[in-house]
Amino acid sequence: MLADADLDRAAAGLVGSSFGNAGQVCVSSSRILAHRSVRDALVERMAAIAGGLRPGGTFEEGAGIGPLVTDEHRSRVAAIVEDAVARGARRVGGAGALPEAGWFLRPAILCDVPDDARLANEEAFGPVTAVEAFDDLDAAIDRANATPYGLAASVWTERWADADRAARRLQAGAVYVNCHAYADPSLPLGGLKASGIGVEGGREGLDAYLKSKTVCAVL
Repeated sequence: MLADADLDRAAAGLVGSSFGNAGQVCVSSSRILAHRSVRDALVERMAAIAGGLRPGGTFEEGAGIGPLVTDEHRSRVAAIVEDAVARGARRVGGAGALPEAGWFLRPAILCDVPDDARLANEEAFGPVTAVEAFDDLDAAIDRANATPYGLAASVWTERWADADRAARRLQAGAVYVNCHAYADPSLPLGGLKASGIGVEGGREGLDAYLKSKTVCAVL
């Protein structure tokens, strides 16, 4: 997220893409790079929104965040968060009671996550996101690309020139501008590097159901 981005829109969008389905989404925004001049303000807004997400069952009226898929997975995600905190990461928000029944975790927003933390090297696939600060756009792009994964990324800015520069250089199968995880079945979605196999959606997704046949003839 660049310094000129709409903070309120970015905070709302990133909370939705970080904690939707309790973070159990392949294109979740589990790692956020924000310009140093606005990082703390973004974190503050995200924490306020996330703090209002009431844990509850899928069909429970007013529920804002659901459970994780298994108790084992909940324990794994909790261990990843605690590992980051033990290594010096700063946790923002996360207060409030959880339901007595169900595999729930409170949304976790972490700052200053060290490079050797599990969160910096593994996909948590849960309600946790790391918000890092950057000073230079090109350096931020390089850092965003320094991962074995390459499924989705987003750029938040009011300057199209910066959005275009980032979108061209980001090593991700999908890049969103001022939104994240926008879904449309007419658009192909496929990852780069270690993210996924093949493509779904769009004409490219239909190609997976077809087989090519080659006929060679010498006349």
